Amino acid sequence: IFTFYLNEKPILGLILCKETTSDRTFLIYNFSAENKELIKFYGKFFLKKIMDNFSGKSILYGFEYYFSEKNTPFYSEIMDVLSVCNFKNKQTKLKLVLKNNDKIISEKFNFEPNNIIGQNLFIQTLQKISSNSLDSEDIEYQQKFGAEKASLKYFNDLKKQNYCPKFWELAFKENSLIGLIISQIEDENIGSISYIGILPKMRGHQYIDQLIIRSINNLKHKNKIIAETDIENKPMINAFLRNGFVVYDKIFLFEKLNC
Repeated sequence: IFTFYLNEKPILGLILCKETTSDRTFLIYNFSAENKELIKFYGKFFLKKIMDNFSGKSILYGFEYYFSEKNTPFYSEIMDVLSVCNFKNKQTKLKLVLKNNDKIISEKFNFEPNNIIGQNLFIQTLQKISSNSLDSEDIEYQQKFGAEKASLKYFNDLKKQNYCPKFWELAFKENSLIGLIISQIEDENIGSISYIGILPKMRGHQYIDQLIIRSINNLKHKNKIIAETDIENKPMINAFLRNGFVVYDKIFLFEKLNC
């Protein structure tokens, strides 16, 4: 935790950490001030001072800041500071919430859970979907690790969050594989659609609606069902909106590489 003092009074602060010992990226978890003028006048100096303390280390890959538009005071001023300090907007996501969780719609596809259908087929399907994705996180994984390794890594990363195999499902229309969904239990009140996608050759028929309906039905016992999607993924945004979701927040991921 770093604090910037002016006349012995704390006026700016941020939380900087690394999630694991092997992680070479520092994460900014919070960046705050009493008012936007303090961010404007001192934010650049403060942030650069913090980064200079660590940037000389050869093991450091860079800095990331993941923050919410809704829950970050003076987020516009903070974004200006990040830009001046050479942070790049790596990804912007929309957060959505299901407006009405009372309606249960019948499903037209067949669904097989991961623990029945097998992990290999699930990962292969994930690879085909993510290799032709509009999501910038998927694209980055593909570029960084290659298609096969990226899919395996993403699969394992999602498993670490909250693995419930009966909600990790492949979707079939008759005998044709359509896509997959990963529904997650966040806590006793919240469920989420963590990943959803249609095979490239099956797109263009609004099959995604059936997968969204399935995930809603899986999580119908929860008081709140949420989802996220890349702001550039217009087809996915439209699919969520026509199935009862509304946008309630915007998430930004900024990055500065140590180069």
